[in-house]
Amino acid sequence: MQGLGISFAFLIILVLCALDVILGVKAIQKRTKLGRAFALTSFMVALASVAHCLRHVMPNDFAYSMASSVYFVCMNFMLFYVLMFIHFYTHGEQAVHGRKRFIVLFVILCIDSLIVLINPFFDIVLTFTPVENGNFYESHVLYYLHLTISYFMVFSSLLFLLVKMAGSPKGYKRQYMYAGGAILIIMAVNLIFRTLPSLDKYNYA
Repeated sequence: MQGLGISFAFLIILVLCALDVILGVKAIQKRTKLGRAFALTSFMVALASVAHCLRHVMPNDFAYSMASSVYFVCMNFMLFYVLMFIHFYTHGEQAVHGRKRFIVLFVILCIDSLIVLINPFFDIVLTFTPVENGNFYESHVLYYLHLTISYFMVFSSLLFLLVKMAGSPKGYKRQYMYAGGAILIIMAVNLIFRTLPSLDKYNYA
């Protein structure tokens, strides 16, 4: 019965992945900066979801660690493209002025991603240990650096929204509040898993 439930959950995730890809393709066809940023965000969500599913069916610890690394990388690039989307959305024509900062951040993300991807071979970011009903991992210094980059992008997204909301007419503030609330919910869930050691084996960043 439990296996049937897991299979159904995987099926739902795969359907949602397909929808993400479809939305991404439609967005990129608009040929706008916002469309491209939204499309790349959708593609990263789809890839992260697939990697997350694969984590639970891997035959050994090394394969589980590799799938986890791909998941972490996809999540960080998803946050990067979310930040880019919000930057374009809130800055309009002035968004071009932040291009150099995004290039620097992209280079940092590439370096971080390379470190995360070689983790299964050297355990320099996380060390996975099999436990009952899952895997427990020990976090190393480089993992906290990875988390710092993630939260920098989250807080930057929130900052863009708050600044835009403060300078917007009352009628437009609600849409920025909804976007900021969604980001805060994601952060809150992640922080709960980080704070409670008993849930650490389910922590994703």
